[in-house]
Amino acid sequence: MSQMTVDDTHVQIGLREDEVARALDGIDPLRHLPASLNEAALGFLGWLGAADDSVPTSCAHCGSPHFGEARQVSGVRRRVYYCCRRCHRRFHNLTGTALRGLHHPHLWRAYMSLRFAGWSIPLIATHLKISHHAASRWNREFLVEMQRRAPSLHDWWRTHQRREDLTMPTALDEQANAFLRWVDELVRDRSRRADTPFEKLAVEEDWPTFARMLIHGSSDADIERELSMNHFRCARWRRRFEAVIEIRWPLLHSWSRWQRGRRYRAVRGKRRLEESLTDDPALVTLPALAN
Repeated sequence: MSQMTVDDTHVQIGLREDEVARALDGIDPLRHLPASLNEAALGFLGWLGAADDSVPTSCAHCGSPHFGEARQVSGVRRRVYYCCRRCHRRFHNLTGTALRGLHHPHLWRAYMSLRFAGWSIPLIATHLKISHHAASRWNREFLVEMQRRAPSLHDWWRTHQRREDLTMPTALDEQANAFLRWVDELVRDRSRRADTPFEKLAVEEDWPTFARMLIHGSSDADIERELSMNHFRCARWRRRFEAVIEIRWPLLHSWSRWQRGRRYRAVRGKRRLEESLTDDPALVTLPALAN
C-alpha cells in the first residue's frame, strides 16, 4: 500500500465543470457593488471565464504580431505555446498575466463571483473544493489583474475590503435608511413593539446607535465598548435585529455580514501584529498598539 505524503492530504481537485453552475445557484455577484461598477465587474468576470481559452494577438515579450505555433504541452491542461519570429522567445496565452501557473481555470470566474458576493476565502475554498493555499493565491493574483483591467472596480473593492470606505451603494443605502427609520419608530412608539421580539428589550434609547453600528459591520467588542453593554445583551440584541433584517432587508443583511467579517479579519490581523511584537524581546519597550 503506497504511503500518502503530507502534501497529498492538502490536495483538492476542485469542482467538475458540470458542477459549477449548481455551486453558483442563487449567487448574485453584483449585489454589493454600486450600479456604476456593474459593467466593469461583469467584464472582469467574463475575462476570467474566457482567459484560459483566449488566443494571443501579439508576442507577450516584445509585442510583435508575428509569431507561430510552436507546440502543445500535454499535462493536466494542454497548453499551446507560440514562438515569436522577432525575439524568438516562447509564450502562451497567459504569459505575462497573473494567471500564469494557476490551475482549475473553469473555477476562476466562480471564485471571483463568490468574492464579490461577500464570501470569505476559507468558505470559497470549501465550496469549490480547492485548497486554502490555492484560494489565497487566487485572491492575490486576481486582484493584480483587476487593478490592471478594471482600476475603478479594484479601488472600490480594496477600500471596502479594508473598511477604509463604509459608503453603501444606492440600493443598500435605501434599505439601510428604511431599517433605521423602522428602529426610530420602535423607539418612539412602544405600541409597535407589542407581540414582537423587541417588546421586553430595555434601554431603547441605545437602539438607533446599535442599529447603525450593526449594519456597518461593527464587531461585538466595538458595540459593547461604544454602548457600555455586556456581551450577553449585545448578543441578544444582535440576534433579534439580524432576524428582522434578514427577512425584511436581505440585501442589507448580506452587506452587514460581509462588513462584519472584514472587521473581524482586521482585528485578528492587528492582534497577530501585537503578538509578534511582544514576542520579540527587543520590542517589548514599544508603546502599546491599542490606540
